[in-house]
Amino acid sequence: CLQYKRKLNQCNERLKRIDIPHDFSRTVKGLDHLQQWKASEHRSWLLYFSLPVLHGILPDPYFTHYSLLVEAMHILLSESISTASLLSAERYLHLFCQNMATLYGDDACTMNSHLLKHLPDCVRNWGPLWAYSCFSFESMNGHLKAHFHGTR
Repeated sequence: CLQYKRKLNQCNERLKRIDIPHDFSRTVKGLDHLQQWKASEHRSWLLYFSLPVLHGILPDPYFTHYSLLVEAMHILLSESISTASLLSAERYLHLFCQNMATLYGDDACTMNSHLLKHLPDCVRNWGPLWAYSCFSFESMNGHLKAHFHGTR
């Protein structure tokens, strides 16, 4: 437990030191506030902050495994995706799912981890994942909520 807290503090310190560009919709709270993160914070963590923060903290096999997911999602959320890139993302997700049980045990092989393998097909059918994500809807809910007060 003490080692976990030490690593969590180390991650939070690294996260604080990242100079976040102004065009990010929100800053990322510390990992100790993960339960309060919005979807856009999870996206920023996955795509931009997690690899520099976790490098050297996660043991190499776990970091390499996690990097497969990050790279695949980076591709699938790109503005424009070539056939070669889509095949790479598909390969990364296949390897990611294939190695789940070895690294984390059979209990980690959930339906959600299996569904990751179908994301490249979604991109083939409907385009990049950002084209039909819910991030913009979550943001709009906050704007709408500000216009309602009381019980009426």
